[in-house]
Amino acid sequence: MNINPYDIDVAVQAYLDTNWAYKTVCPIREINKDDATVPYIECYTKPGRMFAIEINGAKERPGVFIINVFTQKGVGTQQGYSYCGKLEDLFLNKTIGDGVVCSNGDLEPYSEYIGIDDALQACHHKTTIPFHVITEIS
Repeated sequence: MNINPYDIDVAVQAYLDTNWAYKTVCPIREINKDDATVPYIECYTKPGRMFAIEINGAKERPGVFIINVFTQKGVGTQQGYSYCGKLEDLFLNKTIGDGVVCSNGDLEPYSEYIGIDDALQACHHKTTIPFHVITEIS
């Protein structure tokens, strides 16, 4: 797989679009954020630095992708944590696209409560999924 950030992001977004079963919780890119009603999710990729590994000239790029989950304010954190747990399960140890491996050593997906987003009038949770990509250099 090409390991530039754009290709990683495309693979992650395609996997999420195909496998996220909770269509009422849609990715934010499908709606206008200013008009969004909760719940919804938004995903972005934070790739790390690429480095050489000692196998046939291969390179590895680790990173994380972060999925923000916004749920209704005033219903407690259970709904947000429920969606976050489903996202963790969706990506745990999966290989997506042409080689984005959703694990990185001992790191596993984790979720946390961020707080109330007053502008959106929503509860904000965040799920972080570690990944790595290995490519061989021809």
